[in-house]
Amino acid sequence: MRNLSAGQATHFSLALALAGRPELLILDEPLARLDPLARPEMIDDLRGFMAGGEGERSNVISTHDLEEMDRFVDHLVVLHEGRVICEGDVEDLLEEHLLATLEEGALAGAPGLLRGVRSGADGAGPGSIEGLVRVEDAAALPPSASIRAQQLREFVAMTLREAQGGSRGAAAQSEAR
Repeated sequence: MRNLSAGQATHFSLALALAGRPELLILDEPLARLDPLARPEMIDDLRGFMAGGEGERSNVISTHDLEEMDRFVDHLVVLHEGRVICEGDVEDLLEEHLLATLEEGALAGAPGLLRGVRSGADGAGPGSIEGLVRVEDAAALPPSASIRAQQLREFVAMTLREAQGGSRGAAAQSEAR
């Protein structure tokens, strides 16, 4: 083990964990020490483990790296300061929320409509805000709003931002500046 690279040691550790064919596999940052080429291979190994064999298998993964995991996870639990702040089926959570980008101050009459608001959204230019909106609330957004489906990493980031105090809504965010 001492002579293995960090990535090789990670693969070896996973092989040891899977050798006993556990019904529950708990992994902490399983992709952290892997290079970008090895990450998809590790995910394929985990997928194969989950799909193979008799009976149900569960895999609990603790990670901050959601770039690769969005193709792998089917149930999400988001923790903040030791508390569950969001939990559910990934597909359902992503289908229930959209990512909205609009001009700052455009929601003055509807505080709290956007969750996890951030200013200066990527590619949207200065003076814009971005946040999650529930599908059923999207019709209340101004016509100038740009709405799209979000990625898992965006959903988690905005959910965590909301938990850290970004839940005041777009109007309150603008007033606070």
